[in-house]
Amino acid sequence: MSDEKVVESHLAPHRDEPFEFSFGRHLHHDFRVLHLGGGEPGFPRRTGGVGLFHRRGTASDFRDQRRDGCRCQTQPSIDHQCLPKRPATVARTQGANKSRRGESPIFKRIARASKYSSHLASFDRGAGIASCSASVLSRSPLLLIPPLAVMVLAPAQASGDPAAPTLPSKLSLQSAVQILRERGLDLLIAEAAVQSAEGDLKIAEALPNPALSLGYGRSIAKRTTEGDPSADPPVPASTRWVIQKDPVLSASLSDQASIQSLIFGKRSLRSDVGRAALAASRMSRVDAERNLVSLVKQQFVQALVAKSVLEFTREVQATSSHTLTLMETRYRAGAISEADLARVETAKLESDQAADIAAVNYRAAQVGLAFLLGIRSQIPDFELDEPGVLHYSRPQSLQGASRDGLLRTALESRPDLKALQLQKQRADSSISLAKRMRIPDIALSLSYSQQGTMEGVAITPPTLTLGLSAPLPLLYQQQGEIKKAEADYRTQTLQYQKAEAQVVSDVETAHAAFIGSEQLVKRMEDRLLERAKRARDLVSFQYQKGAASLLEFLDAQRTYIATNIEYLQDLTAYWTAVYKLEQAVGMELR
Repeated sequence: MSDEKVVESHLAPHRDEPFEFSFGRHLHHDFRVLHLGGGEPGFPRRTGGVGLFHRRGTASDFRDQRRDGCRCQTQPSIDHQCLPKRPATVARTQGANKSRRGESPIFKRIARASKYSSHLASFDRGAGIASCSASVLSRSPLLLIPPLAVMVLAPAQASGDPAAPTLPSKLSLQSAVQILRERGLDLLIAEAAVQSAEGDLKIAEALPNPALSLGYGRSIAKRTTEGDPSADPPVPASTRWVIQKDPVLSASLSDQASIQSLIFGKRSLRSDVGRAALAASRMSRVDAERNLVSLVKQQFVQALVAKSVLEFTREVQATSSHTLTLMETRYRAGAISEADLARVETAKLESDQAADIAAVNYRAAQVGLAFLLGIRSQIPDFELDEPGVLHYSRPQSLQGASRDGLLRTALESRPDLKALQLQKQRADSSISLAKRMRIPDIALSLSYSQQGTMEGVAITPPTLTLGLSAPLPLLYQQQGEIKKAEADYRTQTLQYQKAEAQVVSDVETAHAAFIGSEQLVKRMEDRLLERAKRARDLVSFQYQKGAASLLEFLDAQRTYIATNIEYLQDLTAYWTAVYKLEQAVGMELR
Protein backbone atom coordinates (compact mmCIF):
# COMPACT_ATOMS: atom_id res chain seq x y z
CA MET A 1 0.00 0.00 0.00
CA SER A 2 3.02 2.33 -0.10
CA ASP A 3 2.54 3.15 -3.78
CA GLU A 4 -1.25 3.07 -3.81
CA LYS A 5 -3.75 5.13 -1.90
CA VAL A 6 -7.40 4.30 -1.56
CA VAL A 7 -9.74 7.20 -2.15
CA GLU A 8 -13.13 7.01 -0.45
CA SER A 9 -16.26 8.95 -1.18
CA HIS A 10 -19.82 8.84 0.07
CA LEU A 11 -22.00 7.98 -2.89
CA ALA A 12 -25.72 8.46 -3.24
CA PRO A 13 -27.84 5.39 -2.41
CA HIS A 14 -29.42 5.42 -5.89
CA ARG A 15 -27.47 4.68 -9.03
CA ASP A 16 -27.99 7.93 -10.89
CA GLU A 17 -28.53 10.34 -8.03
CA PRO A 18 -26.19 13.31 -8.60
CA PHE A 19 -23.77 14.60 -6.04
CA GLU A 20 -21.45 17.57 -5.89
CA PHE A 21 -18.32 18.59 -4.05
CA SER A 22 -18.28 22.39 -3.82
CA PHE A 23 -14.77 23.39 -2.88
CA GLY A 24 -12.81 26.21 -4.57
CA ARG A 25 -11.29 25.93 -8.04
CA HIS A 26 -7.84 24.40 -8.11
CA LEU A 27 -6.96 23.30 -11.63
CA HIS A 28 -8.36 23.93 -15.08
CA HIS A 29 -11.58 22.18 -16.14
CA ASP A 30 -13.36 22.68 -12.80
CA PHE A 31 -11.41 20.24 -10.64
CA ARG A 32 -11.70 20.64 -6.86
CA VAL A 33 -9.27 20.14 -4.00
CA LEU A 34 -11.24 18.11 -1.48
CA HIS A 35 -8.96 17.14 1.33
CA LEU A 36 -5.46 17.60 2.68
CA GLY A 37 -5.22 14.65 5.04
CA GLY A 38 -7.75 13.95 7.78
CA GLY A 39 -10.51 11.42 8.10
CA GLU A 40 -13.86 13.15 7.78
CA PRO A 41 -16.65 11.10 6.19
CA GLY A 42 -16.98 11.70 2.50
CA PHE A 43 -13.37 12.80 2.04
CA PRO A 44 -10.10 10.95 1.30
CA ARG A 45 -8.65 9.33 4.37
CA ARG A 46 -5.30 10.41 5.83
CA THR A 47 -2.99 9.40 3.01
CA GLY A 48 -0.68 12.37 2.92
CA GLY A 49 -2.09 13.32 -0.45
CA VAL A 50 -4.66 15.52 -2.12
CA GLY A 51 -7.71 14.11 -3.85
CA LEU A 52 -8.69 15.82 -7.08
CA PHE A 53 -12.35 15.30 -7.95
CA HIS A 54 -14.39 16.61 -10.79
CA ARG A 55 -17.05 19.05 -9.69
CA ARG A 56 -20.14 17.14 -10.79
CA GLY A 57 -21.00 13.51 -11.59
CA THR A 58 -23.33 10.67 -10.69
CA ALA A 59 -22.94 7.65 -8.52
CA SER A 60 -23.16 5.36 -11.54
CA ASP A 61 -20.17 7.11 -13.17
CA PHE A 62 -17.97 5.91 -10.35
CA ARG A 63 -19.55 2.48 -9.91
CA ASP A 64 -18.94 1.74 -13.60
CA GLN A 65 -15.22 2.31 -13.12
CA ARG A 66 -15.05 -0.31 -10.38
CA ARG A 67 -15.47 -2.96 -13.05
CA ASP A 68 -12.18 -1.92 -14.68
CA GLY A 69 -10.19 -4.10 -12.29
CA CYS A 70 -9.40 -1.70 -9.48
CA ARG A 71 -8.83 -3.11 -6.03
CA CYS A 72 -11.44 -1.82 -3.55
CA GLN A 73 -12.52 -2.30 0.03
CA THR A 74 -16.05 -1.96 1.31
CA GLN A 75 -17.66 -0.75 4.50
CA PRO A 76 -21.31 -0.19 5.37
CA SER A 77 -22.72 2.97 3.75
CA ILE A 78 -19.32 3.77 2.18
CA ASP A 79 -18.44 2.95 -1.44
CA HIS A 80 -14.66 2.76 -2.00
CA GLN A 81 -13.49 3.97 -5.38
CA CYS A 82 -10.07 3.48 -6.86
CA LEU A 83 -8.65 3.42 -10.36
CA PRO A 84 -6.15 1.05 -12.00
CA LYS A 85 -2.53 2.02 -11.93
CA ARG A 86 -2.47 2.65 -15.67
CA PRO A 87 -6.07 2.94 -16.83
CA ALA A 88 -6.81 2.47 -20.49
CA THR A 89 -8.72 5.71 -20.58
CA VAL A 90 -5.46 7.63 -20.21
CA ALA A 91 -4.13 6.30 -23.49
CA ARG A 92 -7.39 6.99 -25.30
CA THR A 93 -7.58 10.59 -24.15
CA GLN A 94 -3.97 11.74 -24.29
CA GLY A 95 -4.37 13.12 -27.79
CA ALA A 96 -7.67 14.81 -27.04
CA ASN A 97 -6.30 16.48 -23.93
CA LYS A 98 -2.84 17.38 -25.12
CA SER A 99 -3.78 20.99 -25.69
CA ARG A 100 -5.54 21.18 -22.34
CA ARG A 101 -2.53 19.90 -20.44
CA GLY A 102 -0.42 22.40 -22.28
CA GLU A 103 -2.42 25.24 -20.78
CA SER A 104 -0.91 24.81 -17.34
CA PRO A 105 2.48 23.59 -16.06
CA ILE A 106 0.61 22.00 -13.17
CA PHE A 107 -1.21 19.74 -15.62
CA LYS A 108 2.07 18.71 -17.15
CA ARG A 109 3.52 17.93 -13.74
CA ILE A 110 0.52 15.84 -12.76
CA ALA A 111 0.52 14.06 -16.11
CA ARG A 112 4.14 12.99 -15.55
CA ALA A 113 3.58 11.92 -11.95
CA SER A 114 2.04 8.50 -12.58
CA LYS A 115 4.94 6.69 -10.97
CA TYR A 116 4.32 8.65 -7.76
CA SER A 117 0.58 8.27 -7.78
CA SER A 118 -1.50 5.23 -7.06
CA HIS A 119 -4.10 6.12 -9.66
CA LEU A 120 -4.37 8.85 -12.28
CA ALA A 121 -7.53 9.22 -14.30
CA SER A 122 -7.85 11.04 -17.57
CA PHE A 123 -8.47 14.75 -17.57
CA ASP A 124 -11.74 14.58 -19.49
CA ARG A 125 -14.62 16.37 -17.82
CA GLY A 126 -16.40 13.97 -15.49
CA ALA A 127 -13.77 11.29 -16.03
CA GLY A 128 -12.90 10.35 -12.48
CA ILE A 129 -10.59 10.72 -9.50
CA ALA A 130 -6.89 11.16 -8.92
CA SER A 131 -5.01 10.80 -5.64
CA CYS A 132 -1.43 11.91 -5.19
CA SER A 133 1.14 10.67 -2.71
CA ALA A 134 3.19 12.97 -0.51
CA SER A 135 6.13 12.79 -2.91
CA VAL A 136 4.03 14.34 -5.66
CA LEU A 137 3.07 17.20 -3.35
CA SER A 138 6.71 17.79 -2.55
CA ARG A 139 7.45 17.96 -6.27
CA SER A 140 4.34 20.08 -6.96
CA PRO A 141 4.17 22.68 -4.19
CA LEU A 142 1.75 24.81 -6.22
CA LEU A 143 -0.96 22.28 -5.39
CA LEU A 144 -0.90 23.49 -1.80
CA ILE A 145 -1.26 27.19 -2.56
CA PRO A 146 -5.10 27.47 -2.72
CA PRO A 147 -5.91 25.55 0.49
CA LEU A 148 -3.03 27.13 2.41
CA ALA A 149 -4.08 30.60 1.22
CA VAL A 150 -7.56 29.98 2.57
CA MET A 151 -6.23 28.74 5.90
CA VAL A 152 -3.81 31.65 6.31
CA LEU A 153 -5.89 34.55 5.03
CA ALA A 154 -9.24 33.68 6.60
CA PRO A 155 -8.11 34.13 10.24
CA ALA A 156 -6.32 37.36 9.31
CA GLN A 157 -9.48 38.81 7.85
CA ALA A 158 -11.59 37.76 10.82
CA SER A 159 -9.11 39.18 13.34
CA GLY A 160 -9.63 42.69 11.97
CA ASP A 161 -13.20 42.87 13.25
CA PRO A 162 -13.58 44.27 16.78
CA ALA A 163 -15.20 41.96 19.29
CA ALA A 164 -18.83 42.79 19.97
CA PRO A 165 -19.47 43.94 23.55
CA THR A 166 -21.82 42.06 25.81
CA LEU A 167 -24.15 43.55 28.38
CA PRO A 168 -24.12 42.33 31.97
CA SER A 169 -27.37 41.32 33.62
CA LYS A 170 -27.18 44.43 35.83
CA LEU A 171 -25.72 47.54 34.21
CA SER A 172 -24.49 50.56 36.16
CA LEU A 173 -23.67 53.98 34.75
CA GLN A 174 -19.95 53.47 35.29
CA SER A 175 -20.05 50.10 33.50
CA ALA A 176 -21.92 51.61 30.56
CA VAL A 177 -19.32 54.36 30.15
CA GLN A 178 -16.51 51.81 30.39
CA ILE A 179 -18.09 49.64 27.66
CA LEU A 180 -18.43 52.71 25.46
CA ARG A 181 -14.80 53.70 25.92
CA GLU A 182 -13.54 50.21 25.19
CA ARG A 183 -15.78 49.02 22.34
CA GLY A 184 -18.08 51.83 21.26
CA LEU A 185 -18.28 51.81 17.47
CA ASP A 186 -18.12 55.59 17.09
CA LEU A 187 -15.00 55.73 19.25
CA LEU A 188 -13.43 52.91 17.25
CA ILE A 189 -14.14 54.91 14.09
CA ALA A 190 -12.45 57.94 15.67
CA GLU A 191 -9.45 55.78 16.61
CA ALA A 192 -9.24 54.58 13.01
CA ALA A 193 -9.08 58.23 11.92
CA VAL A 194 -6.17 58.73 14.34
CA GLN A 195 -4.38 55.73 12.83
CA SER A 196 -4.91 57.21 9.38
CA ALA A 197 -3.36 60.49 10.55
CA GLU A 198 -0.40 58.53 11.95
CA GLY A 199 0.05 56.96 8.53
CA ASP A 200 -0.06 60.41 6.90
CA LEU A 201 2.68 61.57 9.28
CA LYS A 202 4.88 58.62 8.34
CA ILE A 203 4.33 59.46 4.68
CA ALA A 204 5.26 63.09 5.31
CA GLU A 205 8.44 62.18 7.19
CA ALA A 206 9.57 59.61 4.63
CA LEU A 207 12.25 60.34 2.08
CA PRO A 208 11.99 59.11 -1.49
CA ASN A 209 13.75 55.85 -2.17
CA PRO A 210 16.82 56.16 -4.38
CA ALA A 211 16.28 55.13 -7.98
CA LEU A 212 18.64 52.63 -9.55
CA SER A 213 18.64 51.87 -13.25
CA LEU A 214 20.74 49.27 -15.02
CA GLY A 215 21.16 48.75 -18.73
CA TYR A 216 22.84 46.25 -21.00
CA GLY A 217 22.96 46.05 -24.77
CA ARG A 218 25.15 45.41 -27.77
CA SER A 219 26.21 47.88 -30.40
CA ILE A 220 26.95 46.83 -33.96
CA ALA A 221 29.58 48.87 -35.82
CA LYS A 222 31.70 48.51 -38.96
CA ARG A 223 35.34 49.08 -38.16
CA THR A 224 38.65 48.93 -39.92
CA THR A 225 41.23 46.48 -38.73
CA GLU A 226 44.55 45.07 -39.89
CA GLY A 227 43.41 41.49 -39.50
CA ASP A 228 43.79 39.39 -36.44
CA PRO A 229 44.00 35.60 -36.78
CA SER A 230 43.68 35.23 -33.02
CA ALA A 231 40.35 37.14 -32.92
CA ASP A 232 37.09 35.30 -32.41
CA PRO A 233 36.09 34.86 -35.19
CA PRO A 234 39.50 35.11 -36.86
CA VAL A 235 39.95 38.13 -39.14
CA PRO A 236 42.04 37.43 -42.26
CA ALA A 237 45.00 39.68 -42.84
CA SER A 238 43.55 40.88 -46.14
CA THR A 239 40.36 42.18 -44.50
CA ARG A 240 40.25 45.80 -43.40
CA TRP A 241 36.48 46.23 -42.66
CA VAL A 242 34.66 44.02 -40.12
CA ILE A 243 31.35 44.11 -38.23
CA GLN A 244 32.10 44.39 -34.50
CA LYS A 245 29.46 43.75 -31.79
CA ASP A 246 30.42 45.60 -28.63
CA PRO A 247 28.60 45.23 -25.26
CA VAL A 248 27.05 48.37 -23.81
CA LEU A 249 26.88 48.69 -20.03
CA SER A 250 25.13 51.50 -18.12
CA ALA A 251 24.07 52.16 -14.54
CA SER A 252 22.73 55.21 -12.76
CA LEU A 253 21.76 56.06 -9.20
CA SER A 254 19.55 59.02 -8.25
CA ASP A 255 18.60 60.34 -4.83
CA GLN A 256 15.12 61.43 -6.07
CA ALA A 257 15.70 64.89 -4.57
CA SER A 258 16.02 63.51 -1.02
CA ILE A 259 19.10 65.55 -0.14
CA GLN A 260 17.58 68.72 -1.50
CA SER A 261 14.41 68.08 0.55
CA LEU A 262 16.51 67.96 3.71
CA ILE A 263 18.63 70.97 2.86
CA PHE A 264 15.76 73.31 1.99
CA GLY A 265 13.49 72.10 4.82
CA LYS A 266 10.69 70.66 2.71
CA ARG A 267 10.65 67.42 4.68
CA SER A 268 10.60 69.37 7.95
CA LEU A 269 7.61 71.42 6.83
CA ARG A 270 5.76 68.32 5.64
CA SER A 271 6.41 66.77 9.04
CA ASP A 272 5.05 69.88 10.77
CA VAL A 273 1.85 69.62 8.74
CA GLY A 274 1.53 65.91 9.53
CA ARG A 275 2.18 66.36 13.26
CA ALA A 276 -0.38 69.14 13.54
CA ALA A 277 -2.94 67.04 11.67
CA LEU A 278 -2.23 64.04 13.93
CA ALA A 279 -2.60 66.15 17.08
CA ALA A 280 -5.89 67.56 15.74
CA SER A 281 -7.12 64.05 14.97
CA ARG A 282 -6.31 62.87 18.47
CA MET A 283 -8.09 65.86 19.95
CA SER A 284 -11.09 65.14 17.71
CA ARG A 285 -11.14 61.64 19.16
CA VAL A 286 -11.23 63.15 22.66
CA ASP A 287 -14.07 65.42 21.54
CA ALA A 288 -15.97 62.43 20.15
CA GLU A 289 -15.58 60.70 23.51
CA ARG A 290 -16.88 63.82 25.27
CA ASN A 291 -20.04 63.88 23.18
CA LEU A 292 -20.62 60.12 23.28
CA VAL A 293 -20.15 59.83 27.05
CA SER A 294 -22.67 62.61 27.53
CA LEU A 295 -25.15 60.87 25.23
CA VAL A 296 -24.71 57.56 27.06
CA LYS A 297 -25.28 59.24 30.42
CA GLN A 298 -28.40 61.01 29.16
CA GLN A 299 -29.76 57.80 27.64
CA PHE A 300 -28.98 55.89 30.82
CA VAL A 301 -30.95 58.39 32.88
CA GLN A 302 -33.88 58.20 30.48
CA ALA A 303 -33.86 54.40 30.66
CA LEU A 304 -33.58 54.40 34.45
CA VAL A 305 -36.43 56.88 34.86
CA ALA A 306 -38.49 54.96 32.31
CA LYS A 307 -38.04 51.92 34.54
CA SER A 308 -39.27 53.94 37.54
CA VAL A 309 -42.27 55.13 35.52
CA LEU A 310 -43.07 51.54 34.60
CA GLU A 311 -42.90 50.44 38.23
CA PHE A 312 -45.09 53.32 39.36
CA THR A 313 -47.72 52.75 36.66
CA ARG A 314 -47.88 49.08 37.59
CA GLU A 315 -48.46 50.02 41.21
CA VAL A 316 -51.26 52.34 40.11
CA GLN A 317 -52.61 49.56 37.90
CA ALA A 318 -52.72 47.15 40.86
CA THR A 319 -54.40 49.76 43.05
CA SER A 320 -56.97 50.53 40.35
CA SER A 321 -57.73 46.83 39.91
CA HIS A 322 -58.27 46.45 43.65
CA THR A 323 -60.51 49.53 43.72
CA LEU A 324 -62.55 48.23 40.79
CA THR A 325 -63.06 44.89 42.55
CA LEU A 326 -64.37 46.67 45.67
CA MET A 327 -66.64 48.90 43.62
CA GLU A 328 -68.09 45.94 41.74
CA THR A 329 -68.93 44.35 45.09
CA ARG A 330 -70.60 47.55 46.30
CA TYR A 331 -72.45 47.88 42.99
CA ARG A 332 -73.87 44.38 43.33
CA ALA A 333 -74.92 45.31 46.87
CA GLY A 334 -76.65 48.43 45.55
CA ALA A 335 -74.34 50.85 47.41
CA ILE A 336 -73.21 52.75 44.28
CA SER A 337 -74.71 53.51 40.92
CA GLU A 338 -73.64 52.16 37.55
CA ALA A 339 -72.25 55.62 36.66
CA ASP A 340 -69.86 55.43 39.61
CA LEU A 341 -68.80 51.93 38.58
CA ALA A 342 -68.19 53.15 35.04
CA ARG A 343 -65.95 55.98 36.33
CA VAL A 344 -63.90 53.53 38.39
CA GLU A 345 -63.60 51.10 35.49
CA THR A 346 -62.50 53.95 33.21
CA ALA A 347 -59.76 54.87 35.68
CA LYS A 348 -58.64 51.24 35.79
CA LEU A 349 -58.46 51.02 31.97
CA GLU A 350 -56.47 54.25 31.86
CA SER A 351 -53.98 52.74 34.29
CA ASP A 352 -53.68 49.71 32.01
CA GLN A 353 -52.97 52.01 29.07
CA ALA A 354 -50.35 53.91 31.04
CA ALA A 355 -48.63 50.68 32.12
CA ASP A 356 -48.43 49.37 28.56
CA ILE A 357 -47.05 52.67 27.26
CA ALA A 358 -44.48 52.75 30.06
CA ALA A 359 -43.33 49.22 29.17
CA VAL A 360 -42.84 50.21 25.53
CA ASN A 361 -40.93 53.36 26.51
CA TYR A 362 -38.67 51.42 28.88
CA ARG A 363 -37.78 48.87 26.22
CA ALA A 364 -37.12 51.63 23.68
CA ALA A 365 -34.80 53.34 26.17
CA GLN A 366 -32.94 50.04 26.71
CA VAL A 367 -32.51 49.55 22.97
CA GLY A 368 -31.28 53.13 22.53
CA LEU A 369 -28.68 52.63 25.26
CA ALA A 370 -27.52 49.33 23.77
CA PHE A 371 -27.12 51.00 20.36
CA LEU A 372 -24.85 53.68 21.81
CA LEU A 373 -22.75 50.96 23.47
CA GLY A 374 -22.28 49.17 20.14
CA ILE A 375 -24.33 46.03 20.80
CA ARG A 376 -24.64 44.19 17.47
CA SER A 377 -26.59 41.11 18.54
CA GLN A 378 -29.98 40.48 20.06
CA ILE A 379 -30.41 42.86 22.99
CA PRO A 380 -31.14 41.06 26.26
CA ASP A 381 -33.51 42.37 28.90
CA PHE A 382 -30.97 43.84 31.32
CA GLU A 383 -31.45 45.70 34.58
CA LEU A 384 -30.23 49.22 35.34
CA ASP A 385 -28.69 50.00 38.72
CA GLU A 386 -27.85 53.56 39.68
CA PRO A 387 -29.82 54.59 42.79
CA GLY A 388 -28.12 57.99 43.06
CA VAL A 389 -29.88 59.22 39.90
CA LEU A 390 -33.41 58.62 41.22
CA HIS A 391 -33.35 61.64 43.51
CA TYR A 392 -32.04 65.18 43.49
CA SER A 393 -28.43 65.92 44.41
CA ARG A 394 -26.22 68.76 43.24
CA PRO A 395 -22.78 67.67 41.95
CA GLN A 396 -19.90 68.75 44.16
CA SER A 397 -18.13 70.57 41.34
CA LEU A 398 -21.23 72.72 40.77
CA GLN A 399 -21.40 73.90 44.36
CA GLY A 400 -20.88 77.64 44.09
CA ALA A 401 -20.04 77.47 40.37
CA SER A 402 -20.92 80.59 38.44
CA ARG A 403 -21.87 80.95 34.82
CA ASP A 404 -18.76 83.02 34.04
CA GLY A 405 -16.51 80.45 35.68
CA LEU A 406 -18.09 77.61 33.70
CA LEU A 407 -17.66 79.58 30.48
CA ARG A 408 -13.96 80.22 31.16
CA THR A 409 -13.46 76.53 31.92
CA ALA A 410 -15.19 75.56 28.68
CA LEU A 411 -13.05 77.91 26.57
CA GLU A 412 -9.93 76.44 28.15
CA SER A 413 -10.79 72.74 28.14
CA ARG A 414 -13.15 72.05 25.22
CA PRO A 415 -11.33 69.53 22.97
CA ASP A 416 -13.13 70.71 19.82
CA LEU A 417 -11.62 74.19 20.30
CA LYS A 418 -8.18 72.64 20.79
CA ALA A 419 -8.64 70.53 17.66
CA LEU A 420 -9.53 73.59 15.58
CA GLN A 421 -6.56 75.48 17.01
CA LEU A 422 -4.33 72.64 15.85
CA GLN A 423 -6.01 72.76 12.46
CA LYS A 424 -5.03 76.42 12.26
CA GLN A 425 -1.43 75.44 12.96
CA ARG A 426 -1.61 72.79 10.27
CA ALA A 427 -2.98 75.27 7.76
CA ASP A 428 -0.26 77.79 8.65
CA SER A 429 2.43 75.14 8.11
CA SER A 430 0.75 74.24 4.82
CA ILE A 431 1.19 77.83 3.63
CA SER A 432 4.91 77.72 4.45
CA LEU A 433 5.25 74.37 2.70
CA ALA A 434 3.45 75.62 -0.41
CA LYS A 435 5.78 78.62 -0.60
CA ARG A 436 8.82 76.42 -0.06
CA MET A 437 7.72 74.14 -2.87
CA ARG A 438 8.48 76.98 -5.30
CA ILE A 439 12.09 75.86 -5.00
CA PRO A 440 12.40 73.15 -7.65
CA ASP A 441 13.31 69.62 -6.64
CA ILE A 442 16.97 69.11 -7.51
CA ALA A 443 17.84 65.45 -7.99
CA LEU A 444 21.45 64.28 -7.76
CA SER A 445 22.52 61.37 -9.93
CA LEU A 446 25.60 59.25 -10.35
CA SER A 447 25.97 57.41 -13.68
CA TYR A 448 28.37 54.85 -15.07
CA SER A 449 28.59 53.88 -18.73
CA GLN A 450 30.85 51.80 -20.92
CA GLN A 451 30.67 50.65 -24.53
CA GLY A 452 33.07 48.00 -25.67
CA THR A 453 35.46 45.96 -23.60
CA MET A 454 38.41 45.39 -25.90
CA GLU A 455 41.41 47.33 -24.67
CA GLY A 456 42.29 50.13 -26.95
CA VAL A 457 39.27 49.76 -29.24
CA ALA A 458 36.38 50.54 -26.85
CA ILE A 459 34.04 53.11 -28.35
CA THR A 460 33.30 54.57 -24.88
CA PRO A 461 35.71 53.77 -22.08
CA PRO A 462 34.36 53.38 -18.51
CA THR A 463 32.86 56.76 -17.62
CA LEU A 464 31.59 58.01 -14.25
CA THR A 465 29.24 61.02 -14.37
CA LEU A 466 27.76 63.18 -11.57
CA GLY A 467 24.64 65.02 -12.63
CA LEU A 468 21.89 67.35 -11.46
CA SER A 469 18.33 67.53 -12.74
CA ALA A 470 15.61 69.97 -11.80
CA PRO A 471 12.45 71.37 -13.39
CA LEU A 472 12.66 75.02 -14.41
CA PRO A 473 9.91 77.07 -12.70
CA LEU A 474 9.38 79.33 -15.67
CA LEU A 475 5.67 78.84 -16.38
CA TYR A 476 4.26 78.00 -12.95
CA GLN A 477 5.45 78.87 -9.44
CA GLN A 478 2.94 77.07 -7.16
CA GLN A 479 0.49 80.00 -7.16
CA GLY A 480 -2.51 77.68 -6.97
CA GLU A 481 -1.16 75.65 -4.05
CA ILE A 482 -0.31 78.82 -2.12
CA LYS A 483 -3.76 80.29 -2.74
CA LYS A 484 -5.42 77.08 -1.64
CA ALA A 485 -3.33 76.88 1.55
CA GLU A 486 -4.17 80.49 2.43
CA ALA A 487 -7.88 79.80 1.90
CA ASP A 488 -7.62 76.74 4.13
CA TYR A 489 -6.04 78.85 6.88
CA ARG A 490 -8.81 81.43 6.63
CA THR A 491 -11.42 78.65 6.75
CA GLN A 492 -9.89 77.14 9.88
CA THR A 493 -9.75 80.55 11.53
CA LEU A 494 -13.44 81.16 10.86
CA GLN A 495 -14.25 77.64 12.04
CA TYR A 496 -12.46 78.35 15.31
CA GLN A 497 -14.37 81.60 15.81
CA LYS A 498 -17.64 79.80 15.07
CA ALA A 499 -16.73 77.09 17.59
CA GLU A 500 -16.07 79.74 20.23
CA ALA A 501 -19.55 81.16 19.66
CA GLN A 502 -20.97 77.63 19.84
CA VAL A 503 -19.23 77.04 23.19
CA VAL A 504 -20.76 80.20 24.63
CA SER A 505 -24.20 79.15 23.38
CA ASP A 506 -23.83 75.63 24.76
CA VAL A 507 -22.77 76.79 28.21
CA GLU A 508 -25.47 79.45 28.44
CA THR A 509 -28.23 77.07 27.32
CA ALA A 510 -27.09 74.18 29.52
CA HIS A 511 -26.68 76.40 32.58
CA ALA A 512 -30.15 77.89 32.16
CA ALA A 513 -31.66 74.41 31.76
CA PHE A 514 -29.77 73.23 34.83
CA ILE A 515 -30.98 76.09 37.03
CA GLY A 516 -34.60 75.76 35.85
CA SER A 517 -34.82 71.98 36.23
CA GLU A 518 -33.12 72.16 39.61
CA GLN A 519 -35.85 74.45 40.91
CA LEU A 520 -38.57 72.11 39.65
CA VAL A 521 -37.05 69.00 41.23
CA LYS A 522 -36.38 70.74 44.54
CA ARG A 523 -39.97 72.00 44.71
CA MET A 524 -41.26 68.51 43.96
CA GLU A 525 -39.17 66.84 46.65
CA ASP A 526 -39.61 69.57 49.24
CA ARG A 527 -43.40 69.88 49.26
CA LEU A 528 -45.37 68.95 46.17
CA LEU A 529 -44.98 65.16 46.25
CA GLU A 530 -45.81 64.92 49.91
CA ARG A 531 -48.90 67.15 49.64
CA ALA A 532 -50.28 65.26 46.64
CA LYS A 533 -49.96 61.95 48.48
CA ARG A 534 -51.46 63.41 51.63
CA ALA A 535 -54.45 64.82 49.71
CA ARG A 536 -55.07 61.47 48.00
CA ASP A 537 -54.96 59.58 51.33
CA LEU A 538 -57.31 62.03 53.07
CA VAL A 539 -59.88 62.02 50.28
CA SER A 540 -59.72 58.22 50.16
CA PHE A 541 -60.40 58.05 53.89
CA GLN A 542 -63.25 60.56 53.57
CA TYR A 543 -64.74 58.58 50.69
CA GLN A 544 -64.68 55.40 52.75
CA LYS A 545 -66.50 57.24 55.56
CA GLY A 546 -68.99 58.79 53.14
CA ALA A 547 -67.73 62.35 53.61
CA ALA A 548 -66.43 62.68 50.04
CA SER A 549 -67.86 61.71 46.71
CA LEU A 550 -66.39 59.28 44.23
CA LEU A 551 -65.54 62.12 41.86
CA GLU A 552 -63.47 63.81 44.55
CA PHE A 553 -61.64 60.55 45.25
CA LEU A 554 -60.91 59.92 41.57
CA ASP A 555 -59.75 63.50 41.11
CA ALA A 556 -57.35 63.21 44.05
CA GLN A 557 -56.07 59.93 42.62
CA ARG A 558 -55.43 61.48 39.19
CA THR A 559 -53.64 64.43 40.78
CA TYR A 560 -51.41 62.10 42.74
CA ILE A 561 -50.54 60.07 39.63
CA ALA A 562 -49.90 63.16 37.51
CA THR A 563 -47.68 64.69 40.20
CA ASN A 564 -45.51 61.59 40.47
CA ILE A 565 -45.18 61.27 36.68
CA GLU A 566 -44.25 64.95 36.48
CA TYR A 567 -41.65 64.48 39.21
CA LEU A 568 -39.99 61.69 37.27
CA GLN A 569 -40.00 63.81 34.12
CA ASP A 570 -38.46 66.73 36.04
CA LEU A 571 -35.84 64.36 37.43
CA THR A 572 -35.01 63.26 33.90
CA ALA A 573 -34.75 66.88 32.78
CA TYR A 574 -32.50 67.74 35.74
CA TRP A 575 -29.94 65.00 35.20
CA THR A 576 -30.05 65.53 31.45
CA ALA A 577 -29.23 69.21 32.10
CA VAL A 578 -26.33 68.17 34.36
CA TYR A 579 -24.85 65.92 31.69
CA LYS A 580 -25.39 68.52 28.97
CA LEU A 581 -23.60 71.03 31.16
CA GLU A 582 -20.74 68.53 31.45
CA GLN A 583 -20.72 68.25 27.69
CA ALA A 584 -20.76 72.02 27.24
CA VAL A 585 -17.96 72.64 29.75
CA GLY A 586 -15.85 69.74 28.55
CA MET A 587 -15.21 68.09 31.93
CA GLU A 588 -17.00 65.73 34.30
CA LEU A 589 -18.99 67.50 36.99
CA ARG A 590 -19.97 64.52 39.17
